[in-house]
Amino acid sequence: MLEALAHRDVPVGQVTQPLALLAAADATSPVRPLLAHGLLVAVGTDLVELPREVGLLMRGPRPLGDLSPEPPQPAGDMREGAVVDRSGGGQAGALLRVMTGMLEAIAADAPRQLKSGGLGVRELRRLARGLDLTEPVAALLLEIAYDAELLAPTDELEPQWAPTPVFDKWLTLEPAEAWRQLVMTWLSMPRLPSLVGMRDDGGHAVNALSLEVIRTSAGRLRRRILDGAGALPAGLAVTPEGLAGILAWRAPRLSGVWQQQIVADVLAEAEALGLTGQGALTSYGRALLTGGDPTAVAEHLPPPVDHVLVQADLTVVAPGPLVPELAREIALVADVESSGGATVFRVTEGSVRRALDSGRTAAELQSLFADRSRTPVPQALRYLIDDTARRHGSVRVGTASSYLRCDDESAIAAMAVDKDLLRLRLRRIAPTVLLARAPVREVLERLRSRGYAPVPESTEGAVVLAEPELRRAPVPRKAAYPTYEPVLAEADIASLVQRVRAGEGAARRVREVGRVPGITTATTLGMLQSAVQAGEPVTIRYVNADGESSMRTVEPASVGSGYLHGFDHHRGEMRTFALHRIISVVPGPSYDD
Repeated sequence: MLEALAHRDVPVGQVTQPLALLAAADATSPVRPLLAHGLLVAVGTDLVELPREVGLLMRGPRPLGDLSPEPPQPAGDMREGAVVDRSGGGQAGALLRVMTGMLEAIAADAPRQLKSGGLGVRELRRLARGLDLTEPVAALLLEIAYDAELLAPTDELEPQWAPTPVFDKWLTLEPAEAWRQLVMTWLSMPRLPSLVGMRDDGGHAVNALSLEVIRTSAGRLRRRILDGAGALPAGLAVTPEGLAGILAWRAPRLSGVWQQQIVADVLAEAEALGLTGQGALTSYGRALLTGGDPTAVAEHLPPPVDHVLVQADLTVVAPGPLVPELAREIALVADVESSGGATVFRVTEGSVRRALDSGRTAAELQSLFADRSRTPVPQALRYLIDDTARRHGSVRVGTASSYLRCDDESAIAAMAVDKDLLRLRLRRIAPTVLLARAPVREVLERLRSRGYAPVPESTEGAVVLAEPELRRAPVPRKAAYPTYEPVLAEADIASLVQRVRAGEGAARRVREVGRVPGITTATTLGMLQSAVQAGEPVTIRYVNADGESSMRTVEPASVGSGYLHGFDHHRGEMRTFALHRIISVVPGPSYDD
């Protein structure tokens, strides 16, 4: 039992029944004599904790485990450099295409911002499904777009997510520079997209673009992981387990941070961004991490193409990233069916109607496919465009609240008795005219869902066809978060020296006391309560939510409900500390004045 607890990260174990009943009913239980001799301490009705001295003793001459003077050999496969760069370049090109498509989709149908901030789960799924992405990748792109100021909530009473004017400028950049901006944002942003979809302490799902994904150490964590990958031989596709072992060897005190899942998440995100290819770091990725020129990525980005391949089944294949003007036209007249190295679009009656609603004519659509397709335009596509255009605009919607008019009296009669149109509260005032109590936009949407092809018209009776208005949100003010600095400034060095001296002072007082204070949760709580009563400061070692520990000098004000409230000398303000994150307590300040 002692061996098992001694090798746990948290040396706490649970017994099968309450300790009070166990002591009375089972005199032969090993838990009872261990408690009697102080080798275990009860910290709850059915929980026991191993004191620190006992754990050190049980681990013998290697209390911190086996420490090797040589780093562990990384596990992985070797890849050819050209293959790695080509694969990464394909991912980088896909990143630019999908980021553009995602923000344009948000501009066309702006999702609402949750009252608690962030984007709803349903909206995230809808975006991912529409772009043929997994939800983790969609969340990654959203977080990058937000931190790069490409996406922000509007300043309306009920805010919606929309692209900012920065997005319009980003679209004009060269592909290599646009990619570099996205990757540099990812490297330094204080957000962990991998937290999206996980459960918080209250059991609620973490939403994309919410405050719950902020971790101020996220940028430093990514850089250390990628720097570790960059120190490996070029072309080595290291496994997350192997890289986590190397990082833990380099920084044993931070081994809790290098959890295999975190390393796996960062490597998966780097692969999605094109920093790595087939699991190995690309040459231009290494240049970016070391401060070199990453524009070599331009050599590996798929060249834009100015043509498509129209198939007989009404699919349109883009053999590479399309030039911007062609990409806009194809996205208007066709829907994305699958994406990858080659994007497949599908032309439907609804997509053709969308293009006609935006002001395109049947002749323009026929010319688009005839001029841009390297394959013959199938007869089925020509008929689909002509048939949809022939019926397009036969029904017109205006404002009364709104009205419908159509030269076909039978169509008006059918709409007037259609049960699915009852919510529009239609009323026939003439053989070819219906009045509606619903607004124009709702009437248009409802009629289109029933298979009609209406178009809006102005008060003068002219058809109103225009491209949808692009929504733009104001550029938000970015909070100042600490960033990764590869070179320590003088102030950082002074702070490190102060912390080292604080640790030495704490260790000296431990030796003077003659025992390790804060051995168990119970003794930690007792020492804090004594400090509150005496009004004396204490030095605590505190572990934050990211697993990083620090020494704090605190003047306790109160202890209760699982929290310590006191004045933190390091921050210069009142702070609240969770008791379960305090791993040691030492009387007195952390350093001598």
